[in-house]
Amino acid sequence: MNYELKKKWVWALRSGLYKQGTKFLHVYSDEGRNNTFCPLGVLVDICGEEWVKGDFSAMTIFDEPQILPKNLMKKYGLSSDEVYVITMLNDRSLYSFEQIATYIARNVPGV
Repeated sequence: MNYELKKKWVWALRSGLYKQGTKFLHVYSDEGRNNTFCPLGVLVDICGEEWVKGDFSAMTIFDEPQILPKNLMKKYGLSSDEVYVITMLNDRSLYSFEQIATYIARNVPGV
């Protein structure tokens, strides 16, 4: 992963600007008050990818509401193993964004 992108992602996770959610990259409400993101959804958002409204009030990327598409993994320099671990930390272990940011800072290589 590009070092500057990693730094920006870690900052965004710690910033308090994103409300944490699980199971979907990004879930929206029409009022905008209950928008949630998983950590990978935060990454997609800070990279300026175009969100598309999908089923279940989920915002999708290339019709994939729950997983980071492989083309974006490659674009962002993330392995499928890294994506899996970050997803599990968020969805199963219920780590906070702060804890996930620390994990990313320590364990995701930045070049």
